[in-house]
Amino acid sequence: MLLKIKNLGSINQAEIDLSKDLILLCGEDDTWQTYLTYTIYHLFSFDTSFFLELTKLTQQEDMTAMADELLKNNKLEINLLERVDAYFLPYKPQILKTTTTQLREKIREFFANFNASFIDTEISILAEDEFIRRQISLSNYETHFGNMQKGYFLTASKPTHSHVLTFEITPHHQFTHDRIANAIAMNTFICMVHSILGLQTQIFQVNQKFSLGSDQEIQDLAQKTSSFAYLADRLDLISPAFYSLSFYLRHLAQPQDLLIIREPEKELSIDNQVLIGNFIGNLVNQGFKVVTSTNSIPLVEEIRRMIEFEKNEVLSMENSISLFFTRKVEWTKFSDN
Repeated sequence: MLLKIKNLGSINQAEIDLSKDLILLCGEDDTWQTYLTYTIYHLFSFDTSFFLELTKLTQQEDMTAMADELLKNNKLEINLLERVDAYFLPYKPQILKTTTTQLREKIREFFANFNASFIDTEISILAEDEFIRRQISLSNYETHFGNMQKGYFLTASKPTHSHVLTFEITPHHQFTHDRIANAIAMNTFICMVHSILGLQTQIFQVNQKFSLGSDQEIQDLAQKTSSFAYLADRLDLISPAFYSLSFYLRHLAQPQDLLIIREPEKELSIDNQVLIGNFIGNLVNQGFKVVTSTNSIPLVEEIRRMIEFEKNEVLSMENSISLFFTRKVEWTKFSDN
């Protein structure tokens, strides 16, 4: 998936391949890096409810038959790859147009103090059909709706690395046939949108307080343990200043999450800049997508060393890295573009 940008603040033009697992934004000036990192963040984190109006386009005749099956068996499985051509791809131009419109508004709102710099901003997104099909299998999706307090509800879920969307309904439900058919259509469509725009996304920077709610909510989250807690232990050894990223890895992280890390080299010695570069490379190898803005040559050099000499399956020049520069510098020899 290619993100094309024109006139974004001080950026005249940029193209970023978002299908890469590692994106390094390298340069001497921090301003344009901030614009780009937050543009990528808002692209993957805005509410997919913007697309609900388009779900009425997916009302197919077989939704009635699907609703009948769900009512009969209390369970329904839909192969998304068999239905993507009919339910999603015909509406791709409208989906991407809606995405770019909302993204432009989000950026203007976020940088409200510099609104004049975004009057002429142009954003476009190109997503190949095969990329969408692949993402449908990789992404996860889960939703619950109905009256939880009274105990009747309907769920739609899809595990990561599966292309099957499963609906389940409680036997004592109180949903009408039409509502069930609409729920199947809506969730089938939104699940496909979620596949390309629904990455779990967080922005991290040095000395940043991790905020997901009240102190009590943070304490509740701290009771959970992620399967990536060992990465948090490694990060703590490099520097205690990454406490927000450490908390996330220890308690919340999931495979395929998108981690946006801003200038991780701040306040680090040269040796620790090398270590944090190695750590970022290992995040990619453990299944995360990572966007990093950096001014650190040692950090970038370490990632290049990992790519050239460790020969990792995931962290590779061909499949996982995209570099963008504001002007020609020596680092451009890293780029596969």
